[in-house]
Amino acid sequence: MPLVGFIGKDFVNLPNNILGIPLKENYTYLFDQQTIELTTMLAATGMTGILLAFSMSGNTINLIKNYNLKNEIKYFKTLPITIWLFWTLFGFILFWMSSPQESIFQVQHTFAKPSYISNLNFNSAWLVASIVLTFSFTDSLLEQRKNNRAIKLLILLPLIFYSIVILDLSKGDRETLPWIFSLFLIYYYIKLTDINKKIKIFKIPFFKILIISSLILIINLIISKARQHLVGLNFFESFDLMLSIIKNDFSSLFQGTWTIILLSPVGIVGEYLEGYSDLLLGKDYLDIFLSIPPGFISDLFNYERPLNAFSSHIREMVYSHSGIHIIVLPFRNFEILGVFLILMIWAYFINRIEKKTMENISLEKLTLIGSILLVLPHWMWYGDKIFVNAMIIWFIFKFFYKISIKLKGF
Repeated sequence: MPLVGFIGKDFVNLPNNILGIPLKENYTYLFDQQTIELTTMLAATGMTGILLAFSMSGNTINLIKNYNLKNEIKYFKTLPITIWLFWTLFGFILFWMSSPQESIFQVQHTFAKPSYISNLNFNSAWLVASIVLTFSFTDSLLEQRKNNRAIKLLILLPLIFYSIVILDLSKGDRETLPWIFSLFLIYYYIKLTDINKKIKIFKIPFFKILIISSLILIINLIISKARQHLVGLNFFESFDLMLSIIKNDFSSLFQGTWTIILLSPVGIVGEYLEGYSDLLLGKDYLDIFLSIPPGFISDLFNYERPLNAFSSHIREMVYSHSGIHIIVLPFRNFEILGVFLILMIWAYFINRIEKKTMENISLEKLTLIGSILLVLPHWMWYGDKIFVNAMIIWFIFKFFYKISIKLKGF
């Protein structure tokens, strides 16, 4: 964390900000040596838990289970074209309906007309749509009838491109950027386990993953910085503006809501040291469980969720109201031991899913790891709720997919 650099400083002549974190006088905890040291210790503890989880099974994956003694291609049952088309259109239409009606070339970000379903209290609609289309994408890649596979991809890929570029990025949103990475890895997993490739052991390509992740991050930062200044510009003018930001104001790319979120652990630690906060002993996680029903269902039954648009963990943060860092809830509920154990458990869970997927691929496993990767950055910067939502949505549509696979079509 950027606060590591504060350790040992005398707090004289500090800069106005570090990585976009404003150092205002009323942010007293940012100038407290003990708060900074404990916050840094929490970050190191959480990272230790994550690294320990990944080290438990090493960095190699046994692919032998994808081969059989006769060297035959493994058969995957996929959706008939008509049923698959229903899935795909459902996902795309839901994505379109959940997108703001105006782009950042028409109005400034956050001032656009709300989506067509904004009144339904269904904030996870984009997530549902993305996961549904992830099922369609994986089904297409596993389709072993060449004509059907070609038809599916010919229909789906333009719809995914339109969803990402037109319905998300052009509206100033960035939710789909991790989805690009997710779909790429699903494709990569399938290609690596091709029966025609005599690969028995696969080493995880950390360098390639780092490069792709960095490119996606840069796109994310550019959109975040430029989305308030593109109104009325054409394509070439917009491109020039983005190049200008990169050339002349590159450091400002690292200033935004994603860096402000780093304030959330500082505020929580500061309150803890001052004795202003009580140990919650799992209450935050109980609130997440009780808030599982989507908004439109809770409204239907007049059920008030503990976490909603007007009451959330983010609103309880001392400094940051843009998000909540991944270490905050474990610390608020179980102190430093919770930071270590909870992050280790999550990391081990994700790592095991990925390795089991690679060892014996299936549509269910591929879509599960794809759904996790889709929300991973959101989970790390905005809390556990979206991760839980993604898992529930995946389970629901896994059930529907099993039903759909039994339906007759052509």
